[in-house]
Amino acid sequence: MSRNQTKEQHSIRGDSYIKKLEDLRNESRGWSVLEQMELNKEISGDVLKRLFDSYGDRFIDALKTVLEVRVKRYIFKPSNFTLWIVVGRHGDYVIFSDIYCSCFDFFMSVILRKDNHTCYHILAKKIAEALGIYETFILPDTKYKKLIEEWKTITLSEKIRRE
Repeated sequence: MSRNQTKEQHSIRGDSYIKKLEDLRNESRGWSVLEQMELNKEISGDVLKRLFDSYGDRFIDALKTVLEVRVKRYIFKPSNFTLWIVVGRHGDYVIFSDIYCSCFDFFMSVILRKDNHTCYHILAKKIAEALGIYETFILPDTKYKKLIEEWKTITLSEKIRRE
């Protein structure tokens, strides 16, 4: 936080990512862009334009990721815990609750610099989920810890390479 920036300004700016996602869900017509995609299982020209206008190149990267089926849903049994992974350019990234991604871009652009509202991995996950274009893996709960450790190691090695 800069010297001239108050805590209130910082908080408002930090909440802008969540507001952007809420705005996509709570449009005045009652149906969000993502709900329209989920309902129709397709992306209309209007929806494409609105998403591109909102996210620019991040939307293009997200759409390419979805079309290449690089979004993965892991369901662990018997707990039914679900974890989403997006295979990105530099590794596999864990998505938590549609508001956090383990990628370096999310850390730098969204959390630290606050110059973006999301990374393309979260956007890809949301689009893939709305359209039903993702792979699902069902695994026993006993595999969860091992997989999380692997994904954490991949994410850390990417961050070290970029520094």
